[in-house]
Amino acid sequence: QNLLMRMNKNPKWYLFINIISSIALLLGCKFTNIKRRPILKHLLWIAMHLNEGALLSILGFIGGPIIIKAAIYTAGILGGISLISASASDEKVLKLGAFLGIGLGFLMGMSAIEFIYPSVGKSNLFQNLNIYGGLLIFGLQMAYDTKKVLIKAKDLNKEYDPINEQMNLYLNSINFFLDMIRLILKQQEEERKRRQQQQQNNNNNDNNRR
Repeated sequence: QNLLMRMNKNPKWYLFINIISSIALLLGCKFTNIKRRPILKHLLWIAMHLNEGALLSILGFIGGPIIIKAAIYTAGILGGISLISASASDEKVLKLGAFLGIGLGFLMGMSAIEFIYPSVGKSNLFQNLNIYGGLLIFGLQMAYDTKKVLIKAKDLNKEYDPINEQMNLYLNSINFFLDMIRLILKQQEEERKRRQQQQQNNNNNDNNRR
């Protein structure tokens, strides 16, 4: 309870500390050789997941039904994308690398604008570009990374690290999941405003008849 109170009082510090620790654990795990230090590699991997879980725990305030709905959509869509990418005989999806890099840079720029200029981030056009753009980019990124993991796994001449190779898939899933939550919340807010407007119109019509 004390921890939740501190999180509520200092949400930006909580977010900042978790992001820094996430980056540190991610880099530490990625640069640890799985052949030389397998125990340390797995410990850092577990710590990274626990840290991400702590960061995402604040989503509990949104409500269980929304989170479950977003999780089901995320699992279904990304699972289907990965299956299609893994089953494809050609490697055309790997040509998307440059496009995906530009797209990710675009999303990072939009996030920075939203943070610096909150009034701009509240506009409907900006939110649509950010949410739908994020779903598109991370969906395509999942297809790209799935194919890349399979190609690297088949290359017996190079050392294969399954933990390092799955990290991009894991991060794609988290980002897609977060954008899916934002989309559901936005749709619910639009539905609420539509109902309020409809109720107001009905009340005005009743008043005019009287």
